[in-house]
Amino acid sequence: MSLELKLQENGENKFQLPGGDLQGFVCFTWTSAFHKYVDYCNLIKIQVILEGYLVTNPSNKLSSGKKFYTSEILCIRGIYGEKRLGEVFPKRSFAFPFMVRPNHPQHMMPSCRSAKMLNVAYRLKTRVTLRDHGQQRSPDAAYTCFSHQLPFNMTPGSTPNQATLEAIQRARSTVETSGANHVNKALTSNDTFQIRASLSDPVASAQSPGAIEVLVRLDQIHDSAKPVSKIIGKLIQECTIEEGVTVRKKAKLFNIRLDVGERRDRKCEELSIPFNLPSGLLPTLIEKDRSAKVSYRIQVGAHVGKKEECFVTLPLIVVPH
Repeated sequence: MSLELKLQENGENKFQLPGGDLQGFVCFTWTSAFHKYVDYCNLIKIQVILEGYLVTNPSNKLSSGKKFYTSEILCIRGIYGEKRLGEVFPKRSFAFPFMVRPNHPQHMMPSCRSAKMLNVAYRLKTRVTLRDHGQQRSPDAAYTCFSHQLPFNMTPGSTPNQATLEAIQRARSTVETSGANHVNKALTSNDTFQIRASLSDPVASAQSPGAIEVLVRLDQIHDSAKPVSKIIGKLIQECTIEEGVTVRKKAKLFNIRLDVGERRDRKCEELSIPFNLPSGLLPTLIEKDRSAKVSYRIQVGAHVGKKEECFVTLPLIVVPH
């Protein structure tokens, strides 16, 4: 299996971006070792993820680092119960195009002021899942996942090494909330806190989904509360095909890690988090069946350790044109 992720603009590879959209391609060639039994394989999923990480191994940046930011740019799966996207034949190349929108994620910086952790880099990672149909293979052995990654420069003309927590903690005196926003409280035996959130734009276009910001405010109510360590955003898509039949899809929009050590004395935390809606998820159900009832919402959850303590749900209106 040969897998490669390419970014192209005007027919040339270009990793240092001036801003704006960029055409990307997931390219791979598949060859089966079981050619006597396997004529083709099914493409199950294509996924492209943008990761921000702290460089711990300068000699091999792509293999090092503690991730502080992840955002799913593309995730294509089967639709309406279909288990495949297409057929891939041996010794034939395949390219899947997608758009990269780097404008807003370039502001995402690590939530740590320690000087030794300010060496920041970004990478694009792609995963492709295949399933072959050989009669001699067991079901578990038939699925194969391949991955590939390449460096990604988010700040052309400068270095991102001056990243600080202030880049994502822009001062906001108040967080606007509307009647459609819900405020949830998480009550546990050790801590009590409140999370509020609102969207910069509650309406998005399925044809060209742009960047949206979610404003998040965390209020610590109890002095002994454990600080929030992560904020995770998800896009939830529900489609009612017929009465009683609903298809639900989820896609992770962002994963922000907060520096717990620097926040122990803070009673309030405000963040403005930019993200892009997955271009592969939004148009799918609308174009497939316009008579289907489709709804969207964005879920922002606050995590203490690995446990999600509470979340808020924000409705999102997606127009097909």
